[in-house]
Parts: sequence; C-alpha cells; structure tokens
Amino acid sequence: MSGVRRILVATDFSAQAERAARRAMALAPADGTIHLLFVLPTGLLERIREVLGMADGDAARRAALAQAEERMEALRARLGAGFAGTLSASVEEGHPKLAISEYARAHGFDLVVAGAFGEGGNERLLSGVTAQKVVRSADRPVLLVRSEDHPGRAYRRVLVAVDFSEASRKALQWALDLCPEATVYVLHVFELPFEGTFDLEAMPWEVAERYRQVGHEQSREGLERFLAAFDGQRCRPLVRQGNPARVILGQAESQEVDLVAVGSRGLGPWTESLLGSVNVHLMQRCTCDLLTVRP
Repeated sequence: MSGVRRILVATDFSAQAERAARRAMALAPADGTIHLLFVLPTGLLERIREVLGMADGDAARRAALAQAEERMEALRARLGAGFAGTLSASVEEGHPKLAISEYARAHGFDLVVAGAFGEGGNERLLSGVTAQKVVRSADRPVLLVRSEDHPGRAYRRVLVAVDFSEASRKALQWALDLCPEATVYVLHVFELPFEGTFDLEAMPWEVAERYRQVGHEQSREGLERFLAAFDGQRCRPLVRQGNPARVILGQAESQEVDLVAVGSRGLGPWTESLLGSVNVHLMQRCTCDLLTVRP
C-alpha cells in the first residue's frame, strides 16, 4: 500500500464514535479524505411502520432522517475545524452490519474506522456480532477504536500478530504504513504439534524441553524469513508459545501498545481461529484499538 488517503468513519453520534473520527483524522494525510457515515436501521423503520401504520410510519421516518442529518452536520462542523483535508458526511438507510462495508466498497475507501462502543455505552453496537460481520464482509481493513486515550494523536506502539500468511503480511505492511513513527512489535505465537493430545509434563524433562526448544527455534527462523522483506530497524520480533488469543492479549498489555493488528485470514491452525475464536476474542477483550486486514 502507498498510504491511506480515503477513510470511511462509521458513526452513531456517540462519544466513542467521535473519538474514532478523531483517530481517523490523526491517521489521514493532510490532503486526505474522511467521510462520516450514519446508517439509519431499516429494521427500526419497518417496525415503526408496523406499529404506527404506513402514513405515521413514513412521517416518523422523515423525522428520523432529518434529525440524523442535523446531528451529522453538527458533527461535521465540529470536527472540520481540526482537519486540513476533505471532510464529508452522509446519512443512509440500511442494515448497519452490511451497509458500512458495502458503502466502503462502492465508494472506494481505503480503510473503515468505527468506535467499539455505541450510544449509551452499548458495547454490542460495533463489537461482538456486528463487528464480526463488518470485519467479515469488508474487503478492506477495518479499524475498531476502543481506547479512550489520546484519540487525536498517531499510534506510538503497535503489536502485529503474524502467522506468515499473506493476510498477516498485509497486516504488518498496513501497520508500518499507517504508523510511520511507531515502534512495531511483530509477534508469532506457535503451538506445538499434538500438544493438546498428550501431557508434555509426563514426558522426561529433557525430551519435553528439547521439543519446546525445537519449536521455538523453528518459529524464530520462520519469523526472521518473514521479516526479511520489511524494515528491520522498525520491526521488533517476538516469538511466544501458547494459545494465540491469550498470548496476543498478554503481549499487548506487557508491551503497552495502543494498536493491535492482525490478518483476518491465516494458515495452518490459525485459519479458522483468526476468522473465528481468536478474532472474536480480541474484539471482545482487547483494551486497545484493533486493526483487521484481509488478504
């Protein structure tokens, strides 16, 4: 990638969504474009029509759209004073879980940014099921802004979890390009073959230790080969053994990073994990921002 120039920010007018917009402003170049998008749920509008009838339902729809457009214009005006690039906004009707990624695709945005919490602290709005569907359906990177710390500044410490797949290769490249001044930790988590099927502690200590050592050495060599194509001055390699989700979260905390980046598809034992349990675990438990990148 040559740089992020067009960013789509999904908003619900919550404080967390505004922090996400300010984070996008910090990441965008001075001549970049940020577009604010609010999706008025069609399911809600349909339910209103069912309860009030067609005429009153249509009146309620027009009122909801007018209110959303008014709030959007106020948000755009509030944010515009601090952004040198182009800041635009729109209100659409649709199913938020899919409309965000569809809008990004149709209008050629490089990156989708969203807050991980919603109006009234509703953690389910853009986390959990909804965030999974946005990440799964988007054919471009998605940045979930979770942290409340310093949204107006660029990232300083980044952790990229890699499994040597094309998706994780792209995740690392995105992290390097998106965060040019940051320290970038590149983490590979390995699980020993058959580790879950027998008890290593029951083996002779020397055999079990050698088994772990060989696994670590092979993973370290694999990470060195993986990083050969990247900026060695900025990438700090880490090799750890264990459950990927728990290790990633533990390293994010110990390294005090403000962004975790992962590929949303992988190889080997992570193929389903990064699509399923690992990615979900990170979206639910990660206390810093999370960037997911598809191959």
